[in-house]
Amino acid sequence: MQDTDYLQIIFHQHDVGKGPEETEKQEKERQHSVLLEKLRQKEKVVAERVARKKKYCDGEWNVQSVMMGGLGTDTVLSEDGSSEEEQEYTNIEEQSSSSLQERLEVMWNCLHMSDAEKLDMALKYSSDKHSGSLADAILVWETAAGLIVQREKVMAKLERFEQTAADPTRFFQKSANTLPLIQETNYRTKLHNRLSRLERPMQDTLLQASTHFRDTITYKGRPYLDKMKWDRTEMLYYLQEERKQQVMTQQSTMQPVQATRQCLQSKVNSLQVTMPPLEVTRQSF
Repeated sequence: MQDTDYLQIIFHQHDVGKGPEETEKQEKERQHSVLLEKLRQKEKVVAERVARKKKYCDGEWNVQSVMMGGLGTDTVLSEDGSSEEEQEYTNIEEQSSSSLQERLEVMWNCLHMSDAEKLDMALKYSSDKHSGSLADAILVWETAAGLIVQREKVMAKLERFEQTAADPTRFFQKSANTLPLIQETNYRTKLHNRLSRLERPMQDTLLQASTHFRDTITYKGRPYLDKMKWDRTEMLYYLQEERKQQVMTQQSTMQPVQATRQCLQSKVNSLQVTMPPLEVTRQSF
């Protein structure tokens, strides 16, 4: 009998297997959607971490600015979703961040900055507003720090020299040799000229830090522009006060000795007054 049942053909009720091209296409679409979802999740986590890292509150230090990837860098995630602080510093960005922190530590030590000053600088350059200018600011700070260290060495030499050369009591000593005085004058002029050569570029660098980055470069807690104006005069004043203090100390140690001598002298004088003359004593015997 001839088969006349065409319903399965009309309504596609027969079993037809999927072709290999259609299966491969669906698999690619599925993988693509999974990848897009992973990328969305990754970007969301990165955005949250960057927001936490760059959060800036006036008067408070955001610890995450250093703990999450280091100062001056953004937090990123690896392929497996792990955070950057859980990985080793192997890429170029991490090495750059590490070198910036090391340069900061060296510069802070050279300038003898206090913990409060270090904290203020870290707060400023960990914020989103100033983090982009950290590398340029460090370059200016390092230039100023190098010049400051050189100038302070010359100032130390000048202070050691003036401890004896600026003593006015030397001029009351009888000495016909004027050669040492001429040598002292030449050496003093040499040191002052060296200070002047250092101060010209230093002043430009300090003003650049103040103008471009709104930073005040200090040395041992004192703004160095102000220190340059007065430290030579202050040094001579302090040396003079030290000499006065030494003279006062010597006088205070000599006063008890002089008082003892005066007391003994007064007793001797009283004995001479009360004792009879020697001739009268002989006649009595």
